[in-house]
Amino acid sequence: MTSTRLAGVGAAVAAAIVLFGVIVQPVSAGAPYTAYGVGQKPGAMIAASVGGASCGPAVVVSAQGNWLMSIAETAPCAPKEGDIISFTVDGQLADQTVIWTQGGAPADASRGIALTVTVKAPTATAGIFSGGMIAPSGTSLVAFTGSTEQLNTAGAAVKAVSVSATLSGKLLTFVVGAPSFVNTEFNAAFPTGLAGTLVIVKT
Repeated sequence: MTSTRLAGVGAAVAAAIVLFGVIVQPVSAGAPYTAYGVGQKPGAMIAASVGGASCGPAVVVSAQGNWLMSIAETAPCAPKEGDIISFTVDGQLADQTVIWTQGGAPADASRGIALTVTVKAPTATAGIFSGGMIAPSGTSLVAFTGSTEQLNTAGAAVKAVSVSATLSGKLLTFVVGAPSFVNTEFNAAFPTGLAGTLVIVKT
């Protein structure tokens, strides 16, 4: 009797597929958030993060000034509904953020996300780490404002071994307390100092 009933259920399912085209598909990952924009500097590097965790490799702005990035829930930053996505342009924190939603896109469909960076002039007295706490040991992602000379002083104050920053997709490292020739490339990359630039502090 049981086998007869199971056979009947199987026949009913088969009939439903034939009549209505009903096929059960496995559940897959949701659609990504599509981030994009226009009018950026060609060649600039744009990266996204959630809570300080990178969402993946930076994208390069095209010769036409356009950029496009898909941020899936499987990205390294593991975004969830309602998470805030931050952006950087050539390593500098952008003023704009967006809320991650499954299958989401910018509110302005024609222009996308108009990323801007407010450059703050370094203070004359001291360099400042901001945007987070620096761990006593390990690596910390924070922002720094100040000259490279002030970076050396501020780095020594938090007992940092080195401070790294990205410019045009290249990671540059400043060794705290080292002779000037060791940091020649870093100093040349930031001749006027850093202004709210994201840095990785190694302590």
